[in-house]
Amino acid sequence: MPELPEVETIRRTLAPRVRGRTIREIQVLEERLLRNVEPEELAAVARDRRIGEPVRRGKYLVIPLEPGAEALLLHLRMTGRLLFGPPEEKHVSLLVQFADDGPPLRLVDTRKFAMLYLIPWSNGVAGVAGEAVAEAGRSPFSLPEGFARLGPEPLSDDWTVEGFWQRLEGRRQPIKSLLLNQEVVAGIGNIYADEALFRARIHPLTAAGEMSRDQAERLFAAVREVLAEAIAWGGTTFRDYQDAQGKRGEYVTQLRVYGREGEPCPECGTTIELLRIGGRSAHFCPRCQERAVREDGRGSGGGGGNNSGSTLVIGLTGGIASGKSTVLRLFREAGAETLDADEIVHRLEQPGEPVYEEIVAEFGREFVRPDGSLDRQALGRVIFADPRARERLNRIVHPRVIEKLQEEIAAARARGTPLVVVDVPLLFEVGFDRDVDRTVVVKVPAAVQLRRLMERDGLDETSARQRLEAQWPLAEKVRRADYVIDNSGTVDETRAQVWELVQRLKVEQTRV
Repeated sequence: MPELPEVETIRRTLAPRVRGRTIREIQVLEERLLRNVEPEELAAVARDRRIGEPVRRGKYLVIPLEPGAEALLLHLRMTGRLLFGPPEEKHVSLLVQFADDGPPLRLVDTRKFAMLYLIPWSNGVAGVAGEAVAEAGRSPFSLPEGFARLGPEPLSDDWTVEGFWQRLEGRRQPIKSLLLNQEVVAGIGNIYADEALFRARIHPLTAAGEMSRDQAERLFAAVREVLAEAIAWGGTTFRDYQDAQGKRGEYVTQLRVYGREGEPCPECGTTIELLRIGGRSAHFCPRCQERAVREDGRGSGGGGGNNSGSTLVIGLTGGIASGKSTVLRLFREAGAETLDADEIVHRLEQPGEPVYEEIVAEFGREFVRPDGSLDRQALGRVIFADPRARERLNRIVHPRVIEKLQEEIAAARARGTPLVVVDVPLLFEVGFDRDVDRTVVVKVPAAVQLRRLMERDGLDETSARQRLEAQWPLAEKVRRADYVIDNSGTVDETRAQVWELVQRLKVEQTRV
């Protein structure tokens, strides 16, 4: 994922080649790119508009359209690249043709995760989203929530030691997780959080609220130093990242800990270690970044519910109607802390929540009940019958659910919770298996699964089979699992399997 230095480097190499040029035509070659505008609408708004000075905000790139009150807002995500020249290669999502017939600008995105919005923008400032903007005659387009809630820029005067110190106060969250919170400070990702923590000599599990003023000041300075150096080196390239001139970032040669697990620390020679915090990797030197121990014997990261101070996170999944909820309850009875992705979805889809508003805007008010709640059954019938509709819904819901799960896992790690079981129906499909330590799949025979689904949701056989076919085959999930629980028997039989597995996991937990 491009972080602040990569996006800033792209901005600097892009600006002189687009500033002042007039757009003749925008062609959208991958509709999944667009988040709040249709291809024809984007083309009409951008046609004959001049490009202003590109701006970076956090990990977003803003391309103003002049004259007027709109801008293109782009998040490149995992594999997005902005390059010039004809679209000769595959995976071109967007093509911008200019009136001067010079080289077109193209967005190349292998994994199709990039996002483009049309937003209100005037004189270098993002406009207020919603009806007020439209009524003022400026722009009917709204700001995405993640962009609107960005914290201060770490290289600007808006980010101060005092402000940073205040954001740390009372926070039990590991400092590594807090640095990745874009509402606290914008643009920092995994690479530069690890490098800044190493430079400041702070263990990544240190609870933010337990840091001293001296530690906060060291970390504040380290973040700025690392980001500035990374920009000077053109960012970091491991595989996909290139700037607008097609050049790779060279800061990879300067990394001290990130991606170097198992290698000697460049400062003291101790082997660099890797751990997971909130589903994200953290690279550190256990000697240079020794974790402070408080008088109660607990690590300053707030952990301590077990001898090792570590947490084992289990991802639980299975086929639809396989009985995952029952198994999750049995894990809870056996002493595990449990998290349920479906419960988070229900919370996010309540009226007034941003996810609710996005779903209604995307699919229409015909999926809203008279009491204002979402008609999930009606929406389900549409998304299970139409793969494109399902993908549109997933783009809205999945990132928010994953973010919430990561926050709650980070909090559990900070508390030192020994065992956490997370029920994620699409664990493998969305790649969340990479964010947990072990995976458990609940299986039942296909006939039992079909019968349970029909009884549970009141579906006919055709509709039930349609829903089953919309998910990965259960056999594939079983193949990928670390452990499998057979839920085709009685509850007591399933309880015995869960209890036996928990005892085994407790032994493994001491080795995490």
